[in-house]
Amino acid sequence: MSSTLSSSCLSPQLSFEEWKSAFQNTQLPANTADQVLQPKWKNFSGVPPVIQLEEPSSSNVPWYIDAIREKEECLLMLEEEVNHLSKCEAECARKDSVISDLREEVESLKKQLDMLRQSNILGVQTDAAAPPVLRGIRSQKLRFSSTVQGSFAPSNLREEVACLQIKLNHSDRLLGSKIASLSQALMEDHKELQQLEEEYSEMQQNGLRQEASEEEIPGEMEGEEALEEEVKLEEEVEAQDEAAAEEQEALTKLQELQRVNQELCEELEKVKTAYDMATGAVSSLQRQLDFQQSQLCKVESEKAMLQKELRERGAQLQAMSVKFSSLREERKHEELMGTIERENYKLRQDVEEQESRLAKNTRLLEELQGTVSRLQAELAVSQHHLQQQQGERQEAQSHVEALQRAEQQTRVALECMHARFERFRSKIIQATHSTAGSKSPQAEIGDDEVLEVLQRIITERLEFHHMLKQKGVKVPSLHNIDMAMSSLLNSKSSRKSPVK
Repeated sequence: MSSTLSSSCLSPQLSFEEWKSAFQNTQLPANTADQVLQPKWKNFSGVPPVIQLEEPSSSNVPWYIDAIREKEECLLMLEEEVNHLSKCEAECARKDSVISDLREEVESLKKQLDMLRQSNILGVQTDAAAPPVLRGIRSQKLRFSSTVQGSFAPSNLREEVACLQIKLNHSDRLLGSKIASLSQALMEDHKELQQLEEEYSEMQQNGLRQEASEEEIPGEMEGEEALEEEVKLEEEVEAQDEAAAEEQEALTKLQELQRVNQELCEELEKVKTAYDMATGAVSSLQRQLDFQQSQLCKVESEKAMLQKELRERGAQLQAMSVKFSSLREERKHEELMGTIERENYKLRQDVEEQESRLAKNTRLLEELQGTVSRLQAELAVSQHHLQQQQGERQEAQSHVEALQRAEQQTRVALECMHARFERFRSKIIQATHSTAGSKSPQAEIGDDEVLEVLQRIITERLEFHHMLKQKGVKVPSLHNIDMAMSSLLNSKSSRKSPVK
């Protein structure tokens, strides 16, 4: 059924009866013809929807799903028809633009016809300019015919074509009058040519007569008669010169008239050919006009038919949308009732769960209150301990500060002692190397070398002291000398070092 509907919707030229027959001729497949059920309702075209088959009880598909699908297919087909109508409207707009172009062409033809009406038909310049005007008219006609062939004319094109035909008839009458005037001018030129030929023949006869009269004059004349004859001869010579000039002028005029006559004949031939072409173009335009009028009638009938189908389908679509809306409302109501019942059941379960949670939370709150009181007591004890620790920390900090001050004093004393030791060491080094025969050190002296030198000095001192005692010299003991030297050094160091 869907294939039949789609094939029938593809042709935009079908009438409403053909549509109806196409819908009524649709049949169900052969394998489902035995197991059909009664339809719930019919669609807008009088065709029953796709009838559901008996299915197992496990499938819970509603009966109206297939009907909705069928209606959606019909909606798609209607949408295609609406698109086709929109294309027709665009074509009509394009034809309107073509009509405006045709009107402009008609205006230009009117202007050219006015120029032809105002021109001087008897003048040579107008005669020479006539063929280009005719060629312009022919080109305008050809353009008009090509424009009409490419488009369908609307209803108001008939009046425009009638006006254009009137203008063309008027131009034909003007061409006929012009041809008559040209033929009349040719006749007048022929008459003038004949007159000039007659005058030329008469002038030739007069010249022959004068020559004959001159030959008959006697040879012997008297003086006065000779003078008179000479005067007459001079006058005759002048008359002959004037006649020859007139004859030459007549010949030139005759040649000019012959040339003009030839040009007029050529222009007449051109005008005749242009007239024949114009009549052929008018006849072709008339045939094209008849063809376009037939096409216009056909398009108007198709447009009326499509508008009628569009109105009918719009009404059907409105009715179908009303039915769909009622079905949707019923389905929404059923779904809403089911959702409300499910929500009520869920709310009851939620209330029971919340009550059990409330009891648990109450017990937990009591436990937390006992825990809070216990923690508050522990907090008070910890605060007391914290205060004690803060006091002890302050005492320890003051003790640390005192230790830091003592450490600083100790460092100062250590630095002083180190400085004294360095001075003492330098003095020892000076004393050890200031003796006679000792060499000055070339490099830095270490503590071991200083100790060796001191030990050698001490041993030499002891040996020298023993040697003096052996010789019987009275010398004080080394212990007393060392005590005196140490007291002297201590007094000097006490005077030099600051009091702490």
